[in-house]
Amino acid sequence: MVRLRASPHAKHYMQGLIDAFFRDAEAKMRASGVTSGRIVNDTLKDLVSSFKGTVMSLDEGFATSDAVLAAAVWRNLVPEDEAVLQVDAVVRFVRKQLSMLDACEMEDVLAGRFQFGSVMGVDGGKAGEKVGDEDTKLSG
Repeated sequence: MVRLRASPHAKHYMQGLIDAFFRDAEAKMRASGVTSGRIVNDTLKDLVSSFKGTVMSLDEGFATSDAVLAAAVWRNLVPEDEAVLQVDAVVRFVRKQLSMLDACEMEDVLAGRFQFGSVMGVDGGKAGEKVGDEDTKLSG
């Protein structure tokens, strides 16, 4: 999201991303049997608030330290207390993927010509460790 906001056409890219997210959320609600427009709208309003808060806290973590990123991941993405032990691995994975995206040209990112690395093998590193570029090849 940070990189998209730096683009000259950021407003259009961000709006497209958000629109797609909420179209998908509404479709999933309706597919699960929710027929009330009011329930759908109220739920989408709650999602907007949650989405903005999550994006802001993750952006802060991306721009600052692993500790801030770990706190944002824990608050926003970890579903259970037991999973907190995996937050360090998630932070390493996220840093690795951000490094890969930073190495890509914006045109490749916007066209989807990149591939996220495998989450497998992330547990072997240490927090703050420089990550190599073994999974950073662009696809197609």
